[in-house]
Amino acid sequence: MRPFPPPELVWAPGESYLHVYAVPATNWNIGLAELVSRARAVAAATCGALVPVADQWLHATVQMITVPAGRIDGPGREALAAALAVQLAGIPPMDLTVGPPLCGTGGVVLDAIAADGSDIAGDGPWQALRDRTEHAIRQVIGNEGLNYDPGPPHVSVAYAARHADSGPVQSSLQRIRPGRARWRVDAVELLDVVQDAHAHTYTWRPLARIPFGGQLQSAIGGQDARLVELVGPDVR
Repeated sequence: MRPFPPPELVWAPGESYLHVYAVPATNWNIGLAELVSRARAVAAATCGALVPVADQWLHATVQMITVPAGRIDGPGREALAAALAVQLAGIPPMDLTVGPPLCGTGGVVLDAIAADGSDIAGDGPWQALRDRTEHAIRQVIGNEGLNYDPGPPHVSVAYAARHADSGPVQSSLQRIRPGRARWRVDAVELLDVVQDAHAHTYTWRPLARIPFGGQLQSAIGGQDARLVELVGPDVR
């Protein structure tokens, strides 16, 4: 393992970036909560080599908007949320299987596949979600907002804090049973994400929750404002 984020992924001081995340609700998904808890316990026993991710910061990255958040004003954020809602109105909920937990170079992750075992990162539902998300970003922000590849869908359970041998960690993770859990994704969230590279954490301020199928309100281009649920006062 090596510290995450690596130097090339460290953001400039004071900068944050908008992201579109799928955020699991472990408070009601008992199977996922237990899997995460056991993997996190393994991470916590590494004497600081791994920094566990708290429940409220668990996520799977759909896409990062690669323009500093400070350059996107309130109307721009509302337009982005509305464009996302329009694009995701036709996306059905997707059932994923996450796990088993794996220790890679940057930490411990739960990879995600479709619950039926098919590939969601190729032509499946996750790729459709990502394509439509990127269309909305391109529509509002332009191509400069799309200079990041989030890789295959996964949920990070712990981030590496220093160089260490991943072998013993992986051996412990392999003993976790059951090693998989179900996760139904039926919404994404638009978030203003803050990176603390020294603490190896990612936290955020919520901007909007966009359920698949479209609900509530926001407007873009004079359209009827019925699609986006703004979830907090911190929309700047």
